[in-house]
Amino acid sequence: MRGNFTAHFQQLTIMWNAITTPFTLAARAIGLTRPEDPESSGSESDSEVQMSQTVTRSQATSLPRLFLTGKWRKSEHEDRVRMIKDYFYENVTLVTAQDEAHGQANFAHKQLVDFGYIDALWNEFYRKKPDLVDTEYEPLFVYFGAGRGSAQASVLTADGKILNSYYGDGFPRLKEGESHTYDNIAKIWGEIISDYDEGGCIVSVMMFDAMYYQAKEKHCATLKDNDYIYKEWDTDYDSWYNNEETYTAIGFGRNDNQVSQPTFLCVRNFKTDNDVSKKVHFLPTDQGDYAWDIGSGKMALVHTETGAQMKNIEFPDEVFTDHTEFLKMAETISRRSKVYAPIVIDGAWQEKSDAFVEEAKELDQKVITLTAEEKCRNLAVFVHKQLYRDGFIPRMEDDFTNTPCTKRQPDPVYVYMMTFGDKAYGVTLLAEDDKYTRFYEAEHNNVTSVWEQVLLDHDFRNAIQHVVLLGQLYDMANQSTPSLVHLNGAPLVDSWDNDTDCNWIRSEEDFKSIGFDVEGLKGYKGGDRSSMPSFLALQRFKTGTHTGDFVNHYPHFLPTERNMVWHLETDMLTFVDTVTGEVLWASQLDSSTLDISDIIDIIRDRPL
Repeated sequence: MRGNFTAHFQQLTIMWNAITTPFTLAARAIGLTRPEDPESSGSESDSEVQMSQTVTRSQATSLPRLFLTGKWRKSEHEDRVRMIKDYFYENVTLVTAQDEAHGQANFAHKQLVDFGYIDALWNEFYRKKPDLVDTEYEPLFVYFGAGRGSAQASVLTADGKILNSYYGDGFPRLKEGESHTYDNIAKIWGEIISDYDEGGCIVSVMMFDAMYYQAKEKHCATLKDNDYIYKEWDTDYDSWYNNEETYTAIGFGRNDNQVSQPTFLCVRNFKTDNDVSKKVHFLPTDQGDYAWDIGSGKMALVHTETGAQMKNIEFPDEVFTDHTEFLKMAETISRRSKVYAPIVIDGAWQEKSDAFVEEAKELDQKVITLTAEEKCRNLAVFVHKQLYRDGFIPRMEDDFTNTPCTKRQPDPVYVYMMTFGDKAYGVTLLAEDDKYTRFYEAEHNNVTSVWEQVLLDHDFRNAIQHVVLLGQLYDMANQSTPSLVHLNGAPLVDSWDNDTDCNWIRSEEDFKSIGFDVEGLKGYKGGDRSSMPSFLALQRFKTGTHTGDFVNHYPHFLPTERNMVWHLETDMLTFVDTVTGEVLWASQLDSSTLDISDIIDIIRDRPL
């Protein structure tokens, strides 16, 4: 009996091969099967129909893991999921709608917990509703995201427990003349209110992803992209500034019986307490620093710690129906899975910026050149932000605004001066750390000329609060009188006058030898001076005055959109952490023997 079965099975196998072989050969002819992977076992290659590729098993598994969402979850695309898993040797996860919703909510909630917003909302809830203390009612937090394939929302307790998640249609790519409706959002929101409104427990809603774009399109309030979320926080009421009525255009709306009065925050990329940009995402942080988020019409290479999208690539709907388009997408993932920091080119290399752009294309690398004004502004803003966060700028501002003024009080102004090459520069900022006002420059390192221009523009009713000397001006002051400068690497508080609690310990008179000529300068409209700013000559310094957790900072002018950048000067290549300014790697260069391709080769060996 067994012999008869074996013979019958062999006969069926021969018949099956006769049927399928022509299709297999045809598929190979158009590049849809892959040869045996030399690193895999023969039995596995024989048992699977695999796609043509150049990626071996070890290469595929070393790439960032692929996470599929949106349309990939639909049953009609099961074959595509199987194909992409075959192509990348199972280095792929099909994400359920629940896992996506829970992952996004957990990441977003953690950001708000870490920076005190959840505690503040919790306390405000019980302050308003003291009768609910020690009852079953507690404040609840909603996190609402959407993509092209789906929308999802989750309800969490303050300690991060997910009570429920809700799902609906997303916002697919529109054809000309079409527009989105928001019945999907209204339905989800209605279900959340129905389930959790009792006791008025819903206290906040945070929206992200496609919700941000829909809100922006309908002119609803959103946080400026890449801005700090504290700017949406109302400290008087311990809540977000916006309420449900702000977002009626995208599906939210109060019903007559609703008790909860949640406040709303709508973000895309956002910052918390430092220059690290973050974006809400669902990806796990324990499976590598980077991962591919592949949705219904685009894919992004994501930094899993922050959610920052390092690369963002559109792909056509035909990926789900056309093998050639599918293969193009798979090859794009293979080719673009390494992440490189931007290159800021400086000095003599700037003359070759166009050639650098061409050479860097293969690495998907951005090449940046900076004008003198951009350098000075970046340097001033970097230092100003650290002084603001460590509490010194707010203390100056409070002292200024609390000083009686019989007429209109101007905005307090903060001056940053530096020299590059043979020119002196100045930048003036307002207290709010991204408010840039004016830029000044003078030939021949003429510090006095820059200072005079600043006074003519800003010395009005004691507006100028401080002057910070940076770069070569620090060196000049240090050479003149070392005791005048801030001790290199010391905490900022060491140069703060604790007796007055509102200024630095040095004055303009201390720096007369390097161009601050007190007697020779007039103030606003050439009249008598009113401002008596304090002075700070600064190089490397520490912040952390209030927490005691001191962090080194190195003033720099490099752009901070990315946390790491390459800085190429005439004879030096450095890799810099733009959050602190610390140089992580450096190499002396001989520009007479190296060309652009040599520089690219050095960088290619050091992906993030």
